[in-house]
Amino acid sequence: MFKNCKNSNLKGNVGLGVCISFLTKSGYIVSLPLNDSQKYDVIFDDKNNLYKVQVKTTSYIKKGVYVVKMDTTTYNYTYFFDNSFVDFLFVFCENGDCYMIPSNIIECKSKLHLGKKYFKYKIIL
Repeated sequence: MFKNCKNSNLKGNVGLGVCISFLTKSGYIVSLPLNDSQKYDVIFDDKNNLYKVQVKTTSYIKKGVYVVKMDTTTYNYTYFFDNSFVDFLFVFCENGDCYMIPSNIIECKSKLHLGKKYFKYKIIL
């Protein structure tokens, strides 16, 4: 899926596009922030509430399970995932699998293993 992506920014753009498509097809109003300095990538509106979503992509598999790198390094500083900043984590895997995971169930800070615990959050596009 990421064969033509020459760097992680392009992989991120693919994941963002898939997330926007999923939310739009699900009937939500989707908004994008003007810059990338916040800890969320997409906002969606269900006509009652606004929800912040962080989008991640992965092509790394360990022991048959996709692993998501949850920390971000910018300007020589590493930011670890904090589930209080977003409402959902959207993950797009290289094989096309997608997950929409409520952030309040995510306990990890640096690596998320998409094992059995998260299967119920797998979505169909």
